[in-house]
Amino acid sequence: MSAEHPSARTLEAHFAGEPDAATEAHVAACEACAAFVASLKQGSADFLRAASADDFIDATLRKASRERPSVVPFERVLRARIYWGLAPLAAAALLLLVFRPQSGVPGAFDVPSQRASSPSAGGGTSSVIPETTFKGGFAVALIRERGGAQQRVVGPVEVVPQDRLRLEVALEGPTPLAAGALAEDGTWVPLIEASLFDGGTFFSEFSLRFDDAPPSGHIVVGAPEAVARVRLSRNPAAADGLRVIPFGAARP
Repeated sequence: MSAEHPSARTLEAHFAGEPDAATEAHVAACEACAAFVASLKQGSADFLRAASADDFIDATLRKASRERPSVVPFERVLRARIYWGLAPLAAAALLLLVFRPQSGVPGAFDVPSQRASSPSAGGGTSSVIPETTFKGGFAVALIRERGGAQQRVVGPVEVVPQDRLRLEVALEGPTPLAAGALAEDGTWVPLIEASLFDGGTFFSEFSLRFDDAPPSGHIVVGAPEAVARVRLSRNPAAADGLRVIPFGAARP
């Protein structure tokens, strides 16, 4: 985030009613920040209308995971422990979130949190495909890492065990955004937490690493309120204006 906008946490506190004259004045004058706060209000309203008890528990655990370890489900009763650590990089501390699957459980995803420069091709070949542009001025692509080589792709993605996927997003200007992976069984894994992002290119906070039995599903990217509707409905077609990217195990 640039210094021109309050942080997402500050905007969330403003939405929750915490008094802050400077933030209130900024939101009143900034269209992008006002849109982000509006998306929080809409998401809250959608949640109250549609969320089940299970959804509420999931959301509570996900929020708590920012402060202490918790357990999240994924792909056929997968339970993965979340560990938080702090690692220095270029004189700055980066938060590292890792899903560590229990041994013998297929379909695991591990999620290192790091925004980096554009990945290189490593030791192998790289295929570059023009990114897909959204209405509103942003584009997405996927970086698939396999055997030490990285490939930048757009569209449906086939994966094999040990593949890793990371989302690349290019924005023309300040944009509220969220993204996640929705498995066929309805399980949700966040890739980009809802936040207001400045213009430029960046990579998703989290990546997906596939274990011995890669699941099928969809990666969804777009406005936080639209992504929230997909998360609650377990339906990738539940909202308009989203980029939906299918993924699944490669055919033999």
